[in-house]
Amino acid sequence: MFPKKYRLRKKWEVKRVLVKGKQVQDIWWRIFYFKNFYKIPRITIIVGKKYHKSAVKRNKLKRKVREFLHHSILSWEQGIDLVIMPSGKFLNISPLTAKAIFENIKNIIKN
Repeated sequence: MFPKKYRLRKKWEVKRVLVKGKQVQDIWWRIFYFKNFYKIPRITIIVGKKYHKSAVKRNKLKRKVREFLHHSILSWEQGIDLVIMPSGKFLNISPLTAKAIFENIKNIIKN
């Protein structure tokens, strides 16, 4: 779990990112991003019932994404809000592949 200051906690914050933000899509996930004024990244992970009806499976996917992002995202010094929607294929990804993909996305978001 991310510390509170690194999370998008309000429904209107998430909605603002989804409506006004830009989008990067890959076969592994869809990421919406929007600049904030806090100088830190804030994140939320959304896994819909379309992925799986079982909350246990959805939470497992969220935990895997959170575990991977925990070390890399907290090192960002850029103020950005992220809404991450992983696909089910993310469960089968290797950590090295995930890191490389996320670094590419990080470079796209910075520009």
